[in-house]
Amino acid sequence: MDDIFGKAVSEMSEFEFDCSCGKKHRVKIKNIAIGQNNIDIVAELAAYYGNQKIFLMADSNTYSVYGGKVEKLLKKEGFNLKTFVFKEERTLIPDEKALDHLLTEIETDTRLIISVGSGTLNDLAKMSGFKLHIPYYIVCTAPSTDAFASTMPPLTVESFKKDFESTCPDSIIANTTLMKDAPMTMIQAGFGTIIGKLNCMTDWVLARELSGEYYCETTVNLMLKAVQKCLYNVDLIYNRKEAAIHSLTEALILSGIAASFAGNLRPASGAENSLAHYWEMDAIANGRKRPIYGNAVGVGTVVMSSIYEMMAGRIPTACKPAKSAEIAEMLKRVGAYDDPKSLGIKREIFHKSVINAKDISTNYTVLNLASSYGLLEKFADELTKRFYD
Repeated sequence: MDDIFGKAVSEMSEFEFDCSCGKKHRVKIKNIAIGQNNIDIVAELAAYYGNQKIFLMADSNTYSVYGGKVEKLLKKEGFNLKTFVFKEERTLIPDEKALDHLLTEIETDTRLIISVGSGTLNDLAKMSGFKLHIPYYIVCTAPSTDAFASTMPPLTVESFKKDFESTCPDSIIANTTLMKDAPMTMIQAGFGTIIGKLNCMTDWVLARELSGEYYCETTVNLMLKAVQKCLYNVDLIYNRKEAAIHSLTEALILSGIAASFAGNLRPASGAENSLAHYWEMDAIANGRKRPIYGNAVGVGTVVMSSIYEMMAGRIPTACKPAKSAEIAEMLKRVGAYDDPKSLGIKREIFHKSVINAKDISTNYTVLNLASSYGLLEKFADELTKRFYD
């Protein structure tokens, strides 16, 4: 079991071990390639499918940045390729409309899906591959999401965001030379996503202590090791140093692997994600611009850390929540939003979200504990004044 701690994420593909938690953990991803200028690996891995049909998907942004280069490479190598590019005027939303559109474009003789992109495209590739029983590769373009290795993509259905069953990618290819030049808001989103693990791990301890929920110490320690490496390199991440972006990318991929070990989203998502989901659903339902998800998670982590502080004396001693001021300072150092007002969340929406976000997930979190004490409305009032007055 100790071998897992000595492995780089790129060395974890198809690794399995018996864990002290009583489960056998296995990484089902066949290939994880993280490195500099590694576009050729896409063709090397696709060669397994020979002359069978490959479906290459991107959106207009990712196609112009990298998808066109991947397409040119695969055509040069003689692959049987169909390319589809989402040309949405609005920001592409992973909803039933986008999924239906994608499913109509994938031809029946397709044997591999290659998605060039990060968050939304990644989620749509997972769902389409799962529905059609077609393996898929993820070619990452930005270190903005922890969904690369996840098997539970969130989709917005009738304006409500839900996690769905899917399968993990066969391969993940991350070109850090490309990713370090991604828009800074996307790098900040990746950092916000990772800093959110400090809260979701605390929520998992809370659930273990109060309800005896399954808990895996190995999974937690793996994830926290990756998180701490990112926190240590926060200034280098802000300055786009490739080694630091490599570490951030590893942590984001590891988050999905950790969730597969647990069999649920506990190592990846807590109350901070519930807040982010609430804000995103409200923006979509009302036709407003939504914040990049990871940036909302970072702000949600500040809020949840504040609630843990307000719950002092009522939480189990085993819970060691991060300090809200330290979380906010880390986000500031990477140039990210650290409060809901600057993120663009309306005052009244923020107030409602503190009260109602507990209903987004069935997982027990600090929001549920605060609700059991009848404190959520009081906390919503106090936090709204703190962040908006």
